[in-house]
Amino acid sequence: METEHTLIDKAAHPDTLRRAWNKVRDKEARGGIDGRSVGDFEKNLARNLRHLSGDLTQSRYEPEATQLLRVPKSPGSSEHRSLSLLTVRDKIVQEAVRSVLEPILEPLFLECSYGYRPGKGPGRAIERARHLTDAQGLQWAVSADIDDFFGSIDHDILIRRLEALLNDDSLLHLILLWLKMGRVDGAGRWTDVYSGIGQGFVISPILANFYLHEFDRHVTEKGQELLRYADDFLILCPDRPAAENAFKEASDYLATELGLTLNESPHPISHIKEGFEFLGINFQERSLRIAAEKIAKMKGKMAHLTARPLNHIDKTLRRINEAALGWQRYYGKVVDATEAEKIRDIHREALVAVTARAFQARIFTAMPGAEEALAKSDIARLDYVKERHDYVRSVVREAFGKARQRENAVPATVGRAIRKKKRRVVAAAADHAQLIVQTPGCFIGKNGQRIIIRRERRTIAEIPATHLKSITVAGTGISISSDVVRLCAENDIPLLFIDPANHVLSLLAAPHSARTEIGTLQLRAADNPQQGLSLAKRFVDGKIKNQMSLMKYINKYRKRLNGSFDGLVKENLALMQGCLAETKTLSWGDPEHDRGVLFSIEGRAASSYWEVFKAALNGRADFTGRKRKDAADPVNMLLNYGYAVLQARVYQAALRQGLNPQISFLHCPQRSKPALVYDLIEEFRAPIVDRTVLAHLGRDVPLEIDDKGLLSAETRKRFLVSLHRRLSQSVSFRGKNRTLDEIIQFQALSLVRHLEGKERYRTYSAKW
Repeated sequence: METEHTLIDKAAHPDTLRRAWNKVRDKEARGGIDGRSVGDFEKNLARNLRHLSGDLTQSRYEPEATQLLRVPKSPGSSEHRSLSLLTVRDKIVQEAVRSVLEPILEPLFLECSYGYRPGKGPGRAIERARHLTDAQGLQWAVSADIDDFFGSIDHDILIRRLEALLNDDSLLHLILLWLKMGRVDGAGRWTDVYSGIGQGFVISPILANFYLHEFDRHVTEKGQELLRYADDFLILCPDRPAAENAFKEASDYLATELGLTLNESPHPISHIKEGFEFLGINFQERSLRIAAEKIAKMKGKMAHLTARPLNHIDKTLRRINEAALGWQRYYGKVVDATEAEKIRDIHREALVAVTARAFQARIFTAMPGAEEALAKSDIARLDYVKERHDYVRSVVREAFGKARQRENAVPATVGRAIRKKKRRVVAAAADHAQLIVQTPGCFIGKNGQRIIIRRERRTIAEIPATHLKSITVAGTGISISSDVVRLCAENDIPLLFIDPANHVLSLLAAPHSARTEIGTLQLRAADNPQQGLSLAKRFVDGKIKNQMSLMKYINKYRKRLNGSFDGLVKENLALMQGCLAETKTLSWGDPEHDRGVLFSIEGRAASSYWEVFKAALNGRADFTGRKRKDAADPVNMLLNYGYAVLQARVYQAALRQGLNPQISFLHCPQRSKPALVYDLIEEFRAPIVDRTVLAHLGRDVPLEIDDKGLLSAETRKRFLVSLHRRLSQSVSFRGKNRTLDEIIQFQALSLVRHLEGKERYRTYSAKW
C-alpha cells in the first residue's frame, strides 16, 4: 500500500509530466473548453509543465469543466454518444495519474479482462472464445453488454474501493474532482454530473476495468469461463441450465453490487449451432464471420465518407483507407480470407464511388491524375494490395466508366442546352454585378439602397446595391456622391478608379486594413531566407505553370488546324519545363542574388510564353512582344488595362485578410508600392487577363485607338465586360466550384494560413 501523498508526488514529477505531455502531443489531442490547442501549450512548454507540477504538489490544481460533445454513434444514426472533452492541461495530468495507477491496478486484473490492457485486445479475446468452444466444448454462451456503462458508474462505490487500495487523499480528491466536474455544451449550458466517467477521459479505461474487477472475480470464482472487453462480456458454459444460472447471477450481481443493468436482448443465451455474437464476430459451429450489423455499419461509414464534399479529395481518400485499414487490422486476424474479402469489397466500392464523383466534378480530368491521387493515399499500408499499381489502375478505370455512364444518362441535347443556359445566366449575372462608368458628365448618386447614374439631369441607370460586386470609374469628368461611397463601404462594394492610360488611380473599399500580427509573421518570413524565398519560388512556379496551361489550352484547339503551331508550343513548353526544373534545384544563399536568379528564370520562361502568345493571335492584331510601359499597340494596352483591374482585386483580397501589401517575398519592397500584391498577382495573370485578351480578340472585336493614342472608351468598356465575365466564371478548385474572383480571395487567406503555420501555401493551378 502506498504511503500518503506518494502517488500525487509521482504524478507531479517533471519526468512523469514530460512523458504524459509526449503522449498527449503524439495523439494530436484536441483541446477543450479553454480553446487552447496542443500547439498553444507547446509554445511555453517548460513553463507550463513547471506550473502544472507546482500546482499538483501544492494542491492548487483544479480541472476545468469538460466540453460536452454529442456525436452520432454511426453516420446517419439518430442515437448519439456524449463525449467529455478535457483541456490539454487536464489531459496531461490525467495521463500522468494513469501512468502511476497502472502499476498498482494492472496486476490485480484477471486474465478474463481484455479491454484497454497492454498485451490484450479484442483479437486475443476472440481467439480465447474460439479455443473454449472448440477445444473445451463449452458451446452454450451468455452474450451481454451493460447499458450505458460509462455513464452509470457509481462514484461512491468507485471511490470507496479506491480508498481501500490507495492511501493518498490528494489523489483521491483529484479523481473525485474529475468525476464530479460539470460539463458545458455548445450553448454554454452547465450540466452537473452525479454518476459515470466521461468518455474522453484519459483515466476512463483503467477506472472502468477497476470498477468491473469485482464482477470478474465474482464470476470466475464460481468456476465459470468469462471473457470481458470493457462493458461487453461472454460467459461460456457446458449446458443450458448452467448458462441460464450464469446469466441470472451475473445480472443480479451487476444490479445489486454495482448499480448496473444489462441491455435487453431477445436471445442472451445461445448454442454454438444457432450462433452468438461477441465483439462484432458471429460464432457459429467452427466458423467465425463478421456480424451482419457490423457489415452494415461499415457500409454506412463508407457511404458517409464518399458523400462528403470533394473540396479535400486527398483527405477523403485517406479517411476511406484508414477506415478500411482499421477494420482489416481488427477482423483480418481472426476471420478467414473469405470473410476478410467483404471488407476489401466495401473498401473498393467506396474508392470507386468517390473517384467517380471526382471525375464528374472535374476534379480529375484524366485517369493519370486520379491514379496519382490514389497512389499517394494510404493504400500501400493495406497488406492485401500486393500490386498497388494494378489495383489503383483498375479502381480508376471502373470509376471513370461509372462517371461516363452517369454523364451519358443525360441526353446530349439536354446537356448542351443546360450548359448553354448556364453560360448565359452566369454572363448576365456578371454584367449586372459590375457597374462601369466612363462617360464624361455622369453623376453617380444614391436613392435609398440603389445606385443611380444621371447625365444631363436624366436618370440613365438604376441598380440595387445588393446586386453589385464592384463599381469601376474608367473616365474623366465623372462625379460621385459621398452617400454612394458610404453605401459601397457598408455593402463591401469596392470603388475602382482607372485612367485611360491603364493606371489604377485609387481603390476605395470598406476599411479593411493590415493586422499587426499578420504583418509580424510576414516580416519574420521575409527576413528568413529559406521561408521567404520558398514563397517567392512558389509564386514563380505558379506563374510559369499557368502560362504553360494556357499554352496547352490554346494548342488543344489549334494543333489539328496548324501543325507548325503545335510544334512551336511543344518546343517552348520543353524550354519552360526546364525553367521549372531550375527552380527546384535552387538552393538558398544570398537573398538578393537568389531573387535575381528567380527573376532570370521567370524572364526566360516568359520569353517562350509570349512567343506562343504572339503566334496564337494569328495576325488578328499587331503584337511584336510584351511591353509594360508606354505601350502603343492595342494588345499590350489591353493586357496592361486588364492587369490594372486584376491588381485592384488582388489588393483588396490582401487587405481583407489582414496582409500588409508592402511586405513581399518575390518582388523587392518599394516605398508606397504594394509589392506583395505584385507577388500574389503572378499566378492569375495568364488564366484571367491573358486568356480574356485572346478570347476577346478571337471574336474579332474591333480595337479602336482615340486621338490621344489610347484605347477608346468603347474598346475599354467592351474589354472590361469580358474581363468581369471571366472573373465571375466558375471553375473546379480543390473539390469545389468557385469563381476566379473567389479564388483570389481564397489564395490571400491561404497565404495567411501558411504564415500562421496552419497549412502550406499552394498556388492556383489553372485547368486546361
